[in-house]
This record gives sequence, structure tokens and C-alpha cells, in this order.
Amino acid sequence: MGEQLRANQLALPEPRRLPGSAGPLVPFVIVADEGFALSPNMMHPYSRRDLDDRKRIFNYRLTRARRCVECAFGILSAKWRIFMSSMQMDPEHVTLVIQACVVLHNFTRIHDVSLDAELL
Repeated sequence: MGEQLRANQLALPEPRRLPGSAGPLVPFVIVADEGFALSPNMMHPYSRRDLDDRKRIFNYRLTRARRCVECAFGILSAKWRIFMSSMQMDPEHVTLVIQACVVLHNFTRIHDVSLDAELL
């Protein structure tokens, strides 16, 4: 994924304006931690040295966004145990499995259905 991101091969959507904004176009980004290199489609916190208030607030908000993503993945993987380890299948099938799990997850949340992941 990292190599595809660097080579601009991830098929990310084109930059768009934020909803309700007439401001500049904003790229779609992946929220990461300090372990990843900064790139046009990768955001990570500022270094912890010499932080002013503006950078400290940015780091706080970015960390909260990353935590939301991690919690969402935790919920998804708790329900669909296929996410607990690496998937040993063709990449095109992995994409379909992920899409199916997200659709089923959203369906069960909307319709308040309790499904046992072991049966699926």
C-alpha cells in the first residue's frame, strides 16, 4: 500500500472542496502516526519538539481522528473475525471481502440486527 501511495496508484478520489466551503480543493489523505513519511496524501503529527499552540492543537485533532479510525476498525474486526489476521487470498478477493463486511456491518447497524460472525 505504501508503494502504491508513493507511486500515486491507489485510485484516491480527486481533491474536493470541504462540504459547505468555497475554499481551496483539499486532497483525500491517510491519517498516520509519526512512523510514516509525510506525503501529499499522508498526514502525520508534527514532531514533539518546539511545538507552538497551533501545532499542538493540530496534533491533538489528528490523533483524535486516528483514534476514531482505529476504534471503527476495532468494531469491524470484532464482528468480522477475518480482519484479525492477514488474509490469504487474491488481492481482488480481499477487496470484495472488505466491501462485503462493511456493507453487512452497516446493514446490521441500521437495522439493529445481531449476527453471529462465526456463522457467516
